[in-house]
Amino acid sequence: MNVTEKKGYKWLLAQGYSFDDIVFHPRRNPDFITADGNGYEVKRLYGRKIRFGTIQFEELQIFGGVKVLVFNDESDIPKEILEMSDLADNCIRRGFEVCVMTNSVGGPTTVELKNETKDRLAKIGAKSETYDDLINRVIDGYLKALS
Repeated sequence: MNVTEKKGYKWLLAQGYSFDDIVFHPRRNPDFITADGNGYEVKRLYGRKIRFGTIQFEELQIFGGVKVLVFNDESDIPKEILEMSDLADNCIRRGFEVCVMTNSVGGPTTVELKNETKDRLAKIGAKSETYDDLINRVIDGYLKALS
């Protein structure tokens, strides 16, 4: 589990679910399914944006009844809990922008990182910085050191 997923897991335990009631799906959607059949997707907040992959967004819509737990870096309590059925690409819900990331030519792509790498990047990044911003800053610093 990454840092945000751990926050979601702890939050579910605090809601009265037991360890045995919660199933974590690291490679499927939603992230957690509880014994009562509820689905929970955990999302990290990037500024005011909540990001989904295209396939992920579709799968969560199909699953039905999924609650999206939105966490910022500063708190272990969700900043917001949204119903997946209320979300659409490029919509704004409760002040948050929903973004479905596509792999179009010239657009954002998905890069797989190990959880340890993401945790290390999060430690050196500013709160409002995206991974893209942070990686570019690291590359710029590396290139500057070479010259």
